[in-house]
Amino acid sequence: MDPFRRTRTGKYYSPSVTWFHSFKPSLINELRFSYDWRSFTNLNSGAYSNLNQQIGLNGVRQDFGPRITVTGYQTMGEGSNMERIQSPIKGHQITENLLWLKGNHSVKFGFERRGSTNDDLNRNTAGGVFGFNNLATGHGVAALLLGWVLNASVNEVLPIRSEIINYGGYIQDDWKITQRLTLNLGLRWDMDTPRRELFDNRMNSFDLFAINPVSGTPGSITFAGRNGVSKWAHDFDPNNFAPRLGFALRLKEKWAVRGGAAMLYMGLYD
Repeated sequence: MDPFRRTRTGKYYSPSVTWFHSFKPSLINELRFSYDWRSFTNLNSGAYSNLNQQIGLNGVRQDFGPRITVTGYQTMGEGSNMERIQSPIKGHQITENLLWLKGNHSVKFGFERRGSTNDDLNRNTAGGVFGFNNLATGHGVAALLLGWVLNASVNEVLPIRSEIINYGGYIQDDWKITQRLTLNLGLRWDMDTPRRELFDNRMNSFDLFAINPVSGTPGSITFAGRNGVSKWAHDFDPNNFAPRLGFALRLKEKWAVRGGAAMLYMGLYD
């Protein structure tokens, strides 16, 4: 197996549609929907080689090949990312904007909802990783032939499907006070729902204060959605209100001064 050979494939689709509607000259609506679909596959040379089955290596995936390290020799096989499949990665976004013109005010309202799911299968070292040295037999190859392994490991996890949803809303008023001075007044609200896992609540964490039922001491692993634990990765944070203020002042025919300030809340998962 070539440790430098791997196959990576990716696909991406992203259609979108926008609808504009003028209720009247001073009231214009925009509704937009976007959708994206992605997939990514990473395979190394040992994936689906059936090498483990051919050599009778048990306890690991039979359709994969192992990574073998022998002291003094070139390593055979890749040690990580034997197979990683992220498919599908789906996202959608619904955006609603409404523009209202009233006197010297240009007011815009808006709301958006963004959601995404990610299916992820990671057979990181599913074919097995084995190390041999010369301590037991005096020669690494002899240890390999005798099966005297120094260390061995396998890493394969269950598939997961994670989901997050983002909400946002805003109001913006461009107020033309005079022919020379315009104020921009706005307020935005954002909230990211906590991540959750849709297949079987496979997220886990560690509670420093929960009593471990085995040892009777503080510190225990917890699983989302089980034994009274929330299905969400963390608490909701719904109070992200961000004001903003700007201005534009025309000093002369070819001179203008602009300025502004705003609070920003960066998304947890952006």
